[in-house]
Amino acid sequence: MPLSPGQVVSDTYRIERLLGAGGMAEVYIAAHTRMPRRFAIKVMNVEASQRQPFLARFRREAEILGTLRHPHIVDITDWNALPDGSPYLVMELLEGEDLAALLGRQRMLPLPQALAIAAQIGEALDAAHQAGVVHRDLKPGNIFLCKNGAFPQFVKVLDFGIAKWEQTDRTPLTANAALMGTPGYMAPEQALGKSRELDARCDQFALAAILYEMLAGHPAFYRSGDAVFNILERVIHEDPLPLNETQASASVIRAVQRGLSKNRDARFPSVKEFLAAAGATRQLAYAQAVPPSPPITVDERAGELTHSPSTRRKIYVASLLSLGLLSVLVGAYAIFVRGVSDGTAGVRPVTKTPPVAPVPVAPSVPAAPPEPSPTALAVTTPPAAASPSATSAVTDQASPAEAGTNKPLPGKALGRGTGRAATPRRFIITGTRSPAQDIAVTVCARKELADVHLPPGSQIKLERSGTLQIVEAPPVVHQTGFGACLRQALANFPQHLIPSEVTVRVGK
Repeated sequence: MPLSPGQVVSDTYRIERLLGAGGMAEVYIAAHTRMPRRFAIKVMNVEASQRQPFLARFRREAEILGTLRHPHIVDITDWNALPDGSPYLVMELLEGEDLAALLGRQRMLPLPQALAIAAQIGEALDAAHQAGVVHRDLKPGNIFLCKNGAFPQFVKVLDFGIAKWEQTDRTPLTANAALMGTPGYMAPEQALGKSRELDARCDQFALAAILYEMLAGHPAFYRSGDAVFNILERVIHEDPLPLNETQASASVIRAVQRGLSKNRDARFPSVKEFLAAAGATRQLAYAQAVPPSPPITVDERAGELTHSPSTRRKIYVASLLSLGLLSVLVGAYAIFVRGVSDGTAGVRPVTKTPPVAPVPVAPSVPAAPPEPSPTALAVTTPPAAASPSATSAVTDQASPAEAGTNKPLPGKALGRGTGRAATPRRFIITGTRSPAQDIAVTVCARKELADVHLPPGSQIKLERSGTLQIVEAPPVVHQTGFGACLRQALANFPQHLIPSEVTVRVGK
């Protein structure tokens, strides 16, 4: 059932436009009718007489994606059916392009960029394999490179529609001789139709083929214009031309060759070990995507990239010092703002000598002339440069006669909320597992929520879902960038180290 712009699906999603169409589905951009969010809606497009076998796979995609919550796996938020029975998925809307488009334009990628992309794909596959799920159709067209992710070319793995549960699949959707997948990236056992023998190692074969293509500038087995039979023949019986030293390092060449082994038992035991042997680790992916990065050392024994101990100590100390400096500057700024408002700015209290009546002088303003003039006195409030929630300076106007009184200076409200209080807002964080996580959540709260109207005692509940996600909060919080800031700040933490629940409470 084709959808039209303006049509509302399930009283919730207003269709904006068609995003793309494939063999069995159409994807639309839709806006939520009650929340300021947009989604991608994938609608199955199959004749009713042929719908039943496809319907089972479509429902499986909803089940699998709803279970595999990981930063590098596309997030599914809902599933339902149209009035004519056509099922649909509601997924996060991604901005960017797929890897096939990038390779079509660029052909060959530099080694660091290729390893960074492979590392993120591998993390998604590893999470799926630990849940007992095999993708079975990994290819460049199913690897999406987001430009709105935590860093440039943030990978999302798509289309788990023909994936299978390794251990719990009691009624397989495909018979043993059926072929599912894309010929140029199938493992030999998959090309031979041995669907009951497929495990995580067939995804490793596909990942090795993708890494080969990114580095060589051409696919390992696919040739333009070839019949499917010829492609499958190469997959089963032929090895691609080896990568050379101008395209990859010796360790990458060895890892790719082993990952493309015809015998699945000759491949690496897991995708994680394949990535380690190739030197494609999370540290490398993040370092290449977000320069500048701390120095990285290579452990030749395991092929892992790690920060040196001295570098880790420096990062930790620098984080603590930055937080301390931030607190001092915020406090100094608050004292200054109170001083300007009550006319005591720039006055130092005298304790051991008889008090002398101070003459209030606004910072960085020349002394007033002996006789008042009608010209307004400009008082510039300096920005808190080191604070994440700093705003641009605001110039307030007041007459010289008002400068020494306790009357607040009239002026514009700061920030995007109802105005910032003189005393910085306190956020009480509970549930984090390390000082670094506490700093990350605090910085995001101060950056995105400092100007928002939140009464003292307001609570924001976060839960781990790939990273920390907002699950309960005042409505105004959902309109800020707090969630996006958390995803970016915690993108470098392994998922198992992210706390399951965190609470942010607004202090007085």
